[in-house]
Amino acid sequence: MATPLNFKPITLQDRDILTPYFDKMDWKDCNGSFASLFLWSKQYPVEYALVEDMAVVRYPHPTIDSFYLPIGDGSGGRTRSVLERMLAFVGQRGTPLRLHLTSEDLEGVRDLLPHLDAIEWKRELADYIYPAEKLRTLSGKKLHSKKNHLNRFLAENQWQYEPLDRENIPQCMQMLAVWEQQNRYGNEKDIGLEQETDTVRRALTYYDDLRLSGGLIRLLSGDRAGQVIAFAIGEPITKDTYVVHFEKAFSDINGSYAIINQQTVEKQASDFLYINREDDAGDEGLRKAKLSYQPALLLEKGALQITELLP
Repeated sequence: MATPLNFKPITLQDRDILTPYFDKMDWKDCNGSFASLFLWSKQYPVEYALVEDMAVVRYPHPTIDSFYLPIGDGSGGRTRSVLERMLAFVGQRGTPLRLHLTSEDLEGVRDLLPHLDAIEWKRELADYIYPAEKLRTLSGKKLHSKKNHLNRFLAENQWQYEPLDRENIPQCMQMLAVWEQQNRYGNEKDIGLEQETDTVRRALTYYDDLRLSGGLIRLLSGDRAGQVIAFAIGEPITKDTYVVHFEKAFSDINGSYAIINQQTVEKQASDFLYINREDDAGDEGLRKAKLSYQPALLLEKGALQITELLP
């Protein structure tokens, strides 16, 4: 009799259990890490099960659950076998298997999944992936305006970059509280803002536990000397890709986003070829800003519902 899928909610204590499974994957997806799943689990409850030396990640829902592809070493037919067990699990609940997929998954599942042309791609979920060297140097005509923003910041300020640590994280917490107040909409959009800032606070709170990396920009001149005016948090997602999960800066300081963007790549991701700066969540202003940095790739994301595998 096949081993059943016994799911349990993800907790911080599961980091060392699940991380080795993610390490066997080559996903550039910003969600393809334990830290990302844990940090957003308050807003998006997530569970996992271990079967056949693979991990199955599930987002439970009253009407239809959502899953990632099995995580880990799927060689020797294990991915197919685990998918069959996932189908059996949802079959008992009377629903199809709803899979989260990215455009980089397609080649590996063409022999497994039917109806790939029916994937519901969602533009607002696509990750922006950039050449790291371009973000570090801002070279070329297309990034000339970005280089100007950076140069203006350098000309107008004395500053320093500091890696995030236990000493300066409380100051980032204080900066985040001010940033949240400055960016309130005064309408229903504030719900999303509150969810985001709450998740950033979780990242700062569990920074060491999750083995995240990041840094801040501190002004050394002017009326705001000594203040933290920008910070970023990320982590390696594959051997060649670093993901920036969160980036916050005071927009009233010219070039504050440009400097934390550039310094994060230079100081935290110097050994990586690509930088994943996550999605735009459908925000037109954010989309324009992310496109202006000239991404090398938009990693598409979507969902597919299936009831069986290809023979």
